[in-house]
Amino acid sequence: MRLLFMSSIVAVLPLLVGCAGQESAGSSSTTPAAAGADNAFAFGSGSPLYRRQGKATGTVQAGACKLWIADKPDYIMTLNDQPMGGLRIRVTSEGGAKPMVRYPRGTFCAKEIGGAPPTVTRGAWSKDSYELYIGVPEQGQTIEYTLEVFEEPS
Repeated sequence: MRLLFMSSIVAVLPLLVGCAGQESAGSSSTTPAAAGADNAFAFGSGSPLYRRQGKATGTVQAGACKLWIADKPDYIMTLNDQPMGGLRIRVTSEGGAKPMVRYPRGTFCAKEIGGAPPTVTRGAWSKDSYELYIGVPEQGQTIEYTLEVFEEPS
């Protein structure tokens, strides 16, 4: 299964998601890599499939999720294979940044449960492109964050 992430910082980062009997490869560094860079990483044990640090700024109100987001997505996540099991998209920050996912059929807002970092968790994901925004609580605010994407067990 193949995930592609595009960002204003990172042009295209391919990420192969492990399936039974397949090798897994991707980028797990915490700084932006060169476009198209693939690095080996260990799968399992709660390790993220994708991890990036960045700065979120909100200029557009995203009323559905009660956030301020950039006018363009921070990342584009393209799922090329179907069906895909669960993904967990988590943002940690000191100032309240949260992930929000838009796609042609709706919007997924982050949930905070039991003091855990804000997370978008979903079971099966369809073959599609998803716009991933990192939102902030107040207009014009800029917050440093760490984005992590994990595969959930099926």
